[in-house]
Amino acid sequence: MTDLARVRRELLEEITAPHAAPQVVLGRVPENMVLVASELATNALQHGRPPTVLSLLADDLDYLLDVCDADLETTPVIAGERPSGAGGFGLLIAHRLSQEVGWYTTDATKHVWATFPAQR
Repeated sequence: MTDLARVRRELLEEITAPHAAPQVVLGRVPENMVLVASELATNALQHGRPPTVLSLLADDLDYLLDVCDADLETTPVIAGERPSGAGGFGLLIAHRLSQEVGWYTTDATKHVWATFPAQR
């Protein structure tokens, strides 16, 4: 949890760096990606099992954020009705700010991913 501020800063720097292909004009995409990455990583840290790994991948059209942890027992779910400030809205935020959101497991890890447009 103590590294999240650094991770958010480094992610934003990487997405908006001059060498960061394939961007042309990203608009709010970098800020949305940082928020979603922070939410998904926080979920993994609070509800998953170590280690938590955040990855950023890109092709000519999209960015893919992938957050994984070692908890194969819990299923990511969108929070239902909750009072303001009660938390539990990470996946809902991801659904609202990204193109697609999903999850899958391997033999050792659970992955939650979100995609964002890399070009406009």
